[in-house]
Order: sequence, then structure tokens, then C-alpha cells
Amino acid sequence: TMYYTYCAQDPEGPRTSEIYVSTRSSAKWGKGTRASIVKDSVTALGHPAVSPDGKYLYASNRLKGDGLAIFEVNPETGMLAKAGYQLTGIHPRNFIITPNGKYLLAACRDSHVIQVFQRDPVTGLLSDTHQDISIDKPVCIQFVK
Repeated sequence: TMYYTYCAQDPEGPRTSEIYVSTRSSAKWGKGTRASIVKDSVTALGHPAVSPDGKYLYASNRLKGDGLAIFEVNPETGMLAKAGYQLTGIHPRNFIITPNGKYLLAACRDSHVIQVFQRDPVTGLLSDTHQDISIDKPVCIQFVK
């Protein structure tokens, strides 16, 4: 299963982005289907990333109520169900889940920090470790082996 975001800008309204789900059959990827996610505010979901165990998908939101949306992944269909939301610093540009799945690090550009969250493997929810890494305008995080 592949997840990606599509950004739409209506000249009459705000810019939003939504998560799409695509599956592979043989050597071809199917047309993406918009994930039916209930929106409770203007959103700009970006950078979808699946936890190493494949149970949860996380996406950053940077237009209103900056944070990380958390979705449970249906193992049969790949479709998403809202599991929670974690507020972050201002403008979470990028984030990464540690290879062991224990932590999620969020680069909050306008707060000048990389926030470190502990990840609950059962619920997918995040808790702030208060172990922020101060850095000027972080925008991307990558691990190197």
C-alpha cells in the first residue's frame, strides 16, 4: 500500500491537502483513492509516514492547529481511521519515526526545535518527552545507517 498527499487550491477558498491510498497489483500501482478522513478544521496534511510495524500512519498539519494527525491502518484494506492528534510546535515541516518505532521526531520550523515524542505501539498515540533539540528553522530529518 502507498500513501501520498494531493494538494488542491480552490481560487475561492483555502488550500487543503488530502491523503490518498493506492495499492499495487502485479507490477502496476492502481489509481489513488481519497482516504475518507473526517475533517474538523482546515487542514493541510503532508508527509504521510507509516510506523515500522505498519499499524499507524502519521501526517503533519501546518495550516491550523499545528500538529500530527494519527490514523490506524486497516491491515486488510489499507484504509485509515482517525486514532488521535498530537499538537506540536509551530509549522511541523517534516518528521521521522525511529527505525525501532519507539520515537517520532518532528522538525518544527518556526519554533526552532526538533520535538521528540515517544510512540505508544499499542495505541499509536504520542507523548512529548520534553527532550527538544534546539536548532534554527529545522525543515528535514533523516537517519543514516
